[in-house]
Amino acid sequence: MLVKKIIGIVGVLLPAYSLAGMCSFGSVQEVAFGQYAPSLGTETIRQELITASCTQAAKLTISFGPSQVSGTINERKMRNISGGSSQLRYHLYKSTCKAPELGTGKDALSASVSAGIVMPIYFCGVIPPLQQVDVGNYEDYVVLTISP
Repeated sequence: MLVKKIIGIVGVLLPAYSLAGMCSFGSVQEVAFGQYAPSLGTETIRQELITASCTQAAKLTISFGPSQVSGTINERKMRNISGGSSQLRYHLYKSTCKAPELGTGKDALSASVSAGIVMPIYFCGVIPPLQQVDVGNYEDYVVLTISP
């Protein structure tokens, strides 16, 4: 079995602002998938979180924009930044790590945050199995929009 050295990075950009002076957010780290083995028949799953802290109770909506590589939400892809033309499909899901794909509107992530508590809000990055791609480092960027 050949394990290709592929590091998938989904860089999530979080606006550095305070929601109407009421909420603040921790930084969102890259979803680092680590090594991906194309011959394995299982998904590669990584869980990430956003932290929110509000001075009063709030219901937040977090919209996940399209892939900057594919331009879509349902067919997100990372590009090989080491050279080559391979693209690696991936998905962003709620904390259950299952469909539907995180996106906008009804497919956005919702969270209720209590006053004075730092609340973790989880989501998952998933790479489907059995993708034949070139060895390299892969990345994509997705913009998050957080609203009350």
